[in-house]
Amino acid sequence: TVKVETADHKLKYFADLTVLEGAPALKLLTIGSGLANQSANEALMQLANSTGKNLVICNIYQDNASLYTHIRSMVNGNKAYAYKRIDKELKANNQRDMGIRDVIGSENWDFIAIEESVDSAGFAKGYDANLASVIENCKAWSTNPHLKIFLHQPWAYSKESVAPGFQAFDRDQDKMFNAIAAASKKAAGKVDKIVPVGTAIQNGRTTYLGESVVNGDINLNATSGQVIAALTWYEVLFGVDVTKAPINIEGMSENVNNMYK
Repeated sequence: TVKVETADHKLKYFADLTVLEGAPALKLLTIGSGLANQSANEALMQLANSTGKNLVICNIYQDNASLYTHIRSMVNGNKAYAYKRIDKELKANNQRDMGIRDVIGSENWDFIAIEESVDSAGFAKGYDANLASVIENCKAWSTNPHLKIFLHQPWAYSKESVAPGFQAFDRDQDKMFNAIAAASKKAAGKVDKIVPVGTAIQNGRTTYLGESVVNGDINLNATSGQVIAALTWYEVLFGVDVTKAPINIEGMSENVNNMYK
């Protein structure tokens, strides 16, 4: 990596010049509330590896953090985020007490995906009040002038969830999902792309998988929900229609592969 910095140290850019076989790695950073790190993880890296795609994934998150939490952390320099970076060999670097600005400036990220908390994702007011400011800081602190900003769409609670946030939607999963879909659609003009994981998970619930795509209230099941999420990410990152692509998930039958797609 080559670093170019102004004399006053206010501006700096990095250029990745590592010689690789094939394309250079695409670098994805998610800033989330404990869900994006479940959807962009080892399952996504395995899909990328199986199709010859170079990818680096890094998730920073604070449980239940809203966009308002993210912007306050940015303004105040709070170092309260868990950090997990996954490389091509599926080796994970886990750290604690990280700050958003430090992580953004640490690598030449191609994509930064921002996430609203699940309890707030069904309401437009959080996106209206805070998303633009979060994006502004991401772009200002990024070392990549071609940075793309994504919005990660959360999924609704399980039908039997007793989580307090579910009450705002009358404990109706369809009502919550529709609210999340509507709010993210309204915010779409502020970002380069929506990562519609919430929609993919809801679609998965209409199959024989049902509520098995999640464990408990909200966490994605590792052998169904996380794979569905990974396929969604893959399509957004690489511009591939996964329903038509010869992507096969190791250890699963052709019928199950096709159903997940």
